[in-house]
Amino acid sequence: MAKGDIAKRMVMAYLGGRPDQLPKAYADLTPKNAISDKTPPTLFLAGQRDTLVPQEATYDLAADLKKRNIPNKLVIFPYTNHAFDRIDGNLGSQAYLNLSKDWFKEYMSN
Repeated sequence: MAKGDIAKRMVMAYLGGRPDQLPKAYADLTPKNAISDKTPPTLFLAGQRDTLVPQEATYDLAADLKKRNIPNKLVIFPYTNHAFDRIDGNLGSQAYLNLSKDWFKEYMSN
């Protein structure tokens, strides 16, 4: 899933065609289709105003992991877009680093 024409063109350029032309390629790159008993605990960090990736897909993936009893945490950053954490030292990057550190500390010690 992608939002907007630019994002859709990026996906089509990457995969080499539209979903109706390459259904297997799109299915192979759909995260929910890769969920298994080997899926690791997953941390989702997303911008509330993401203009590239629809938030619904992230919410659905988190819910699918929960149904399969795979630990996961979904953190939505208000008022932020895609790649909100790319500017060193801003609040988004600081939050991203701290949440990630805490997540790995919790799950790497188990």
